[in-house]
Amino acid sequence: MKAEQIALVRLSFDKLWPVSREFADLFYRRLFELLPEARPLFKADLEKQKTKLVSMIATIVGSVDQPVMFASIVEHLGKRHALFGVLPPYYGPVGDSLMWSLQQTLGTEFTSSTRDAWAALYDSVHRAMLRGAGSALGKDK
Repeated sequence: MKAEQIALVRLSFDKLWPVSREFADLFYRRLFELLPEARPLFKADLEKQKTKLVSMIATIVGSVDQPVMFASIVEHLGKRHALFGVLPPYYGPVGDSLMWSLQQTLGTEFTSSTRDAWAALYDSVHRAMLRGAGSALGKDK
């Protein structure tokens, strides 16, 4: 990612933080609309999961400019998700849910440049998680 994109992601995440609960609610509602088969992967009560989601996004955003740390964090996340039953085709709807939730939460502050920055970040996360998943499942990704 370019430095300008990292700055945009961080600035928008700072704006998202105070309304992170609403963001997480929107994210999971949208995810289960787009990917109902993912619902059984989660416990009935999503409150802890929503907190984990926002915390992990914060960790990713905080490490995006540190390639070794970023790769380690996100590949480990991919390993864990693979072991929970997350399949590679799920990543598309997750990315769509993320972008939609950001748009809904940030409104007009989710500019096209900010959208492009988040899309670049998600692309990096997606690729690293698939590498981690492949490692967990004994496959090269």
